[in-house]
Amino acid sequence: MTSAEVVYDYFISYASTDEPYAVWLDSLLRGEGHATIMSAFDFYAGDNFVLQMSHAVEKSRCTILLWSSDAAGRSAVHLEWTSAMIDRLGSVIPVLLDDTHLPHLLRPSVRIDLRGVADDATAKSRVMAGIRGVDRPTSPVPFPRDPSRSDYVAQPVLSLDSRLRPRADQESFPVIARGHKVFWLAAKGFEAFLHQYETSVRSALTSGAHFRFLMHNPDNEVLMSMMAALSYGNRDPARIAERLREASGRIADLEATFEGQVEFRVTDWLLSTGYTLCDPEGADGRLYIEFFGFRVSLGERMTLLALRRREPKFFEAHYRSYQTQWRNGQPWRQPQKGTST
Repeated sequence: MTSAEVVYDYFISYASTDEPYAVWLDSLLRGEGHATIMSAFDFYAGDNFVLQMSHAVEKSRCTILLWSSDAAGRSAVHLEWTSAMIDRLGSVIPVLLDDTHLPHLLRPSVRIDLRGVADDATAKSRVMAGIRGVDRPTSPVPFPRDPSRSDYVAQPVLSLDSRLRPRADQESFPVIARGHKVFWLAAKGFEAFLHQYETSVRSALTSGAHFRFLMHNPDNEVLMSMMAALSYGNRDPARIAERLREASGRIADLEATFEGQVEFRVTDWLLSTGYTLCDPEGADGRLYIEFFGFRVSLGERMTLLALRRREPKFFEAHYRSYQTQWRNGQPWRQPQKGTST
């Protein structure tokens, strides 16, 4: 996109319940001389929402995402910020309204924190500092004898603790053989997983285990294009959809063979993380979160492990996120042979 094509400085993306914040932000930015676009004022009755959203993203220099629990549950909001990431990598500024976890693709982004802010002056100061940056000191800065008390010591923005480990396949899925009876999974697809672990899955099912599979909808062309844009290797949306359908056929076979023990749904949301929850409702809950699109090398993905008894708040937050994705999913109907997909 060339600078001549930019019409707006900011597109404001938000959930309808957060509209008062969006209206306030729009007023603030316009008062500072910025051109903005938002659905409440610029999308009209009879408009095609998707086309209007696409226009807003394409013609804006940056997308400001008002992030909250309500925004996390709106597929339209996810479509807006992911479209902005594809159109202009790094062009999304998250504005935090509550403690809802950001999608992993946005966690490296510098964000504006309005959590708990109750007065207009503080909110305005934080927004403008986030957009314009903080001014450098104009006078000489003395050497900080006590760095912990200096106003100018850089602080780390991301820390990785001992729970972060490579290669989910070496750690998470062998628990199938460790006596667990409930497994909830979500991923880009299960072809590779089933290729490696179908024997273990069938053995666990024979022993009475239950599995839940949540997968991207291969019939959603927009979603397939997003996955292709974010993929390290497979950049062909049609091939991605084909592989998902192949995996869905194998899961459908498990569903038919082990009736009542396998649940399978597809989602039209972009799964920004891959979840693996073992016995999620039990005291011995084990949660694995694969960082979508993040690799140490071509053969290693980074995976975070959390135990319910050790990190209950962290566990519950991701547990609720998975449940929301599952509730918004839909049963997959395998196309009959000879029919178009």
